[in-house]
Amino acid sequence: QKLGSQLIGARDLQQSQFANFIAVVFNAGQEVIVGKIQPHEAELLNQAQQTVQEAVRAAVIGSVGVPLLITLAAGWLVYRLARQMSVSVEALLRGAERVAGGNLRVPVSLSGSDELSRLAESFNNMMAGLASREERLRALLGRMTQIQDEERRLIGLDLHDGLTQLVISANMHLNALNALTGPKLEPPAQQELDVSRSLVKQSID
Repeated sequence: QKLGSQLIGARDLQQSQFANFIAVVFNAGQEVIVGKIQPHEAELLNQAQQTVQEAVRAAVIGSVGVPLLITLAAGWLVYRLARQMSVSVEALLRGAERVAGGNLRVPVSLSGSDELSRLAESFNNMMAGLASREERLRALLGRMTQIQDEERRLIGLDLHDGLTQLVISANMHLNALNALTGPKLEPPAQQELDVSRSLVKQSID
Protein backbone atom coordinates (compact mmCIF):
# COMPACT_ATOMS: atom_id res chain seq x y z
CA GLN A 1 0.00 0.00 0.00
CA LYS A 2 2.82 2.40 0.83
CA LEU A 3 4.59 1.66 -2.45
CA GLY A 4 1.35 2.09 -4.39
CA SER A 5 0.68 5.43 -2.71
CA GLN A 6 4.21 6.59 -3.56
CA LEU A 7 3.83 5.50 -7.18
CA ILE A 8 0.46 7.24 -7.50
CA GLY A 9 1.90 10.42 -5.91
CA ALA A 10 4.88 10.29 -8.29
CA ARG A 11 2.51 9.88 -11.24
CA ASP A 12 0.40 12.87 -10.17
CA LEU A 13 3.52 14.96 -9.66
CA GLN A 14 4.77 13.92 -13.07
CA GLN A 15 1.46 14.87 -14.71
CA SER A 16 1.51 18.23 -12.96
CA GLN A 17 5.08 18.86 -14.08
CA PHE A 18 4.20 17.87 -17.62
CA ALA A 19 1.27 20.31 -17.56
CA ASN A 20 3.55 23.09 -16.29
CA PHE A 21 6.09 22.18 -18.97
CA ILE A 22 3.44 22.37 -21.70
CA ALA A 23 2.25 25.70 -20.36
CA VAL A 24 5.80 27.09 -20.33
CA VAL A 25 6.47 25.75 -23.81
CA PHE A 26 3.22 27.25 -25.04
CA ASN A 27 4.02 30.63 -23.52
CA ALA A 28 7.57 30.42 -24.86
CA GLY A 29 6.22 29.50 -28.27
CA GLN A 30 3.85 32.42 -28.21
CA GLU A 31 6.65 34.79 -27.31
CA VAL A 32 8.94 33.31 -29.99
CA ILE A 33 6.18 33.76 -32.52
CA VAL A 34 5.80 37.40 -31.68
CA GLY A 35 9.57 37.79 -31.23
CA LYS A 36 9.34 38.71 -27.56
CA ILE A 37 11.01 35.74 -25.77
CA GLN A 38 12.75 36.91 -22.66
CA PRO A 39 15.80 35.45 -20.88
CA HIS A 40 13.65 34.81 -17.84
CA GLU A 41 11.25 32.69 -19.84
CA ALA A 42 14.15 30.76 -21.37
CA GLU A 43 15.42 29.98 -17.86
CA LEU A 44 11.96 28.82 -16.84
CA LEU A 45 11.91 26.56 -19.90
CA ASN A 46 15.24 25.00 -18.94
CA GLN A 47 14.08 24.48 -15.36
CA ALA A 48 10.91 22.82 -16.60
CA GLN A 49 12.92 20.52 -18.84
CA GLN A 50 15.18 19.51 -15.94
CA THR A 51 12.19 18.94 -13.70
CA VAL A 52 10.56 16.71 -16.32
CA GLN A 53 13.79 14.72 -16.75
CA GLU A 54 14.08 14.21 -13.00
CA ALA A 55 10.44 13.14 -12.81
CA VAL A 56 10.95 10.64 -15.64
CA ARG A 57 14.10 9.32 -13.95
CA ALA A 58 12.31 8.94 -10.62
CA ALA A 59 9.39 7.18 -12.32
CA VAL A 60 11.75 4.72 -14.03
CA ILE A 61 13.59 3.99 -10.78
CA GLY A 62 10.30 3.57 -8.92
CA SER A 63 8.78 1.27 -11.53
CA VAL A 64 11.90 -0.91 -12.02
CA GLY A 65 14.03 -0.66 -8.90
CA VAL A 66 11.34 -1.19 -6.26
CA PRO A 67 9.93 -4.40 -7.84
CA LEU A 68 13.51 -5.66 -8.22
CA LEU A 69 14.17 -5.10 -4.52
CA ILE A 70 10.90 -6.81 -3.62
CA THR A 71 11.82 -9.77 -5.82
CA LEU A 72 15.26 -10.05 -4.19
CA ALA A 73 13.74 -9.91 -0.71
CA ALA A 74 11.17 -12.58 -1.62
CA GLY A 75 13.92 -14.80 -3.07
CA TRP A 76 15.99 -14.47 0.09
CA LEU A 77 12.97 -15.32 2.23
CA VAL A 78 12.18 -18.41 0.11
CA TYR A 79 15.81 -19.53 0.40
CA ARG A 80 15.74 -19.18 4.19
CA LEU A 81 12.48 -21.13 4.45
CA ALA A 82 13.75 -23.89 2.15
CA ARG A 83 17.00 -24.12 4.12
CA GLN A 84 15.17 -24.31 7.42
CA MET A 85 12.83 -27.00 6.06
CA SER A 86 15.78 -29.02 4.75
CA VAL A 87 17.55 -28.87 8.13
CA SER A 88 14.36 -29.91 9.95
CA VAL A 89 13.73 -32.87 7.63
CA GLU A 90 17.34 -34.03 8.00
CA ALA A 91 17.03 -33.88 11.80
CA LEU A 92 13.84 -35.98 11.67
CA LEU A 93 15.51 -38.53 9.38
CA ARG A 94 18.49 -38.85 11.72
CA GLY A 95 16.08 -39.34 14.63
CA ALA A 96 14.27 -42.10 12.72
CA GLU A 97 17.60 -43.80 12.01
CA ARG A 98 18.50 -43.68 15.71
CA VAL A 99 15.16 -45.24 16.63
CA ALA A 100 15.66 -47.97 14.01
CA GLY A 101 19.08 -48.65 15.57
CA GLY A 102 17.55 -48.99 19.04
CA ASN A 103 18.65 -45.62 20.43
CA LEU A 104 15.62 -44.08 22.15
CA ARG A 105 17.52 -41.66 24.40
CA VAL A 106 18.57 -38.88 21.98
CA PRO A 107 15.60 -36.65 21.03
CA VAL A 108 15.21 -34.65 17.84
CA SER A 109 16.19 -31.04 18.60
CA LEU A 110 14.08 -28.56 16.61
CA SER A 111 13.00 -25.14 17.80
CA GLY A 112 10.05 -23.19 16.51
CA SER A 113 6.30 -23.51 16.14
CA ASP A 114 5.95 -24.69 12.55
CA GLU A 115 4.56 -28.04 11.43
CA LEU A 116 7.95 -29.79 11.37
CA SER A 117 8.74 -28.63 14.91
CA ARG A 118 5.39 -29.97 16.13
CA LEU A 119 6.12 -33.22 14.29
CA ALA A 120 9.52 -33.42 16.02
CA GLU A 121 7.81 -32.87 19.40
CA SER A 122 5.36 -35.70 18.68
CA PHE A 123 8.27 -37.87 17.53
CA ASN A 124 10.15 -37.18 20.79
CA ASN A 125 7.03 -38.05 22.80
CA MET A 126 6.75 -41.31 20.89
CA MET A 127 10.42 -42.07 21.60
CA ALA A 128 9.90 -41.37 25.31
CA GLY A 129 6.88 -43.70 25.34
CA LEU A 130 8.84 -46.45 23.59
CA ALA A 131 11.74 -46.03 26.02
CA SER A 132 9.37 -46.31 28.98
CA ARG A 133 7.79 -49.45 27.53
CA GLU A 134 11.24 -50.92 26.92
CA GLU A 135 12.19 -50.28 30.54
CA ARG A 136 9.00 -51.96 31.74
CA LEU A 137 9.64 -54.94 29.45
CA ARG A 138 13.19 -55.27 30.76
CA ALA A 139 11.94 -55.14 34.34
CA LEU A 140 9.29 -57.75 33.50
CA LEU A 141 11.87 -60.01 31.84
CA GLY A 142 14.13 -59.66 34.87
CA ARG A 143 11.21 -60.57 37.15
CA MET A 144 10.34 -63.58 34.96
CA THR A 145 13.97 -64.73 35.14
CA GLN A 146 13.88 -64.47 38.93
CA ILE A 147 10.62 -66.43 39.00
CA GLN A 148 12.09 -69.14 36.76
CA ASP A 149 15.19 -69.41 38.94
CA GLU A 150 12.99 -69.67 42.02
CA GLU A 151 10.87 -72.36 40.35
CA ARG A 152 14.00 -74.33 39.44
CA ARG A 153 15.25 -74.07 42.99
CA LEU A 154 11.91 -75.22 44.40
CA ILE A 155 11.73 -78.11 41.93
CA GLY A 156 15.29 -79.12 42.83
CA LEU A 157 14.47 -79.04 46.53
CA ASP A 158 11.28 -80.99 45.94
CA LEU A 159 13.14 -83.64 43.97
CA HIS A 160 15.97 -83.84 46.48
CA ASP A 161 13.83 -83.87 49.62
CA GLY A 162 10.85 -85.77 48.26
CA LEU A 163 11.04 -88.03 45.27
CA THR A 164 14.75 -88.81 45.58
CA GLN A 165 14.35 -89.82 49.22
CA LEU A 166 11.44 -92.12 48.32
CA VAL A 167 13.41 -93.80 45.54
CA ILE A 168 16.45 -94.28 47.80
CA SER A 169 14.17 -95.76 50.46
CA ALA A 170 12.64 -98.12 47.88
CA ASN A 171 16.13 -99.15 46.80
CA MET A 172 17.10 -99.91 50.41
CA HIS A 173 13.99 -102.07 50.86
CA LEU A 174 14.71 -103.96 47.64
CA ASN A 175 18.28 -104.60 48.79
CA ALA A 176 16.99 -105.85 52.16
CA LEU A 177 14.47 -108.10 50.38
CA ASN A 178 17.23 -109.49 48.19
CA ALA A 179 19.39 -110.19 51.22
CA LEU A 180 16.58 -111.95 53.05
CA THR A 181 15.01 -114.00 50.28
CA GLY A 182 17.67 -114.07 47.57
CA PRO A 183 18.77 -117.69 48.05
CA LYS A 184 15.18 -118.90 48.47
CA LEU A 185 13.69 -117.33 45.33
CA GLU A 186 13.11 -119.10 42.11
CA PRO A 187 15.36 -117.93 39.22
CA PRO A 188 12.54 -116.00 37.46
CA ALA A 189 11.65 -114.21 40.71
CA GLN A 190 15.30 -113.48 41.41
CA GLN A 191 15.66 -112.05 37.88
CA GLU A 192 12.67 -109.75 38.35
CA LEU A 193 14.07 -108.57 41.68
CA ASP A 194 17.43 -107.80 40.10
CA VAL A 195 15.71 -105.84 37.27
CA SER A 196 13.74 -103.81 39.83
CA ARG A 197 16.89 -102.99 41.79
CA SER A 198 18.65 -101.89 38.57
CA LEU A 199 15.75 -99.63 37.53
CA VAL A 200 15.58 -98.02 40.98
CA LYS A 201 19.34 -97.40 40.88
CA GLN A 202 19.02 -95.76 37.47
CA SER A 203 16.22 -93.58 38.84
CA ILE A 204 18.42 -92.48 41.74
CA ASP A 205 21.29 -91.66 39.37
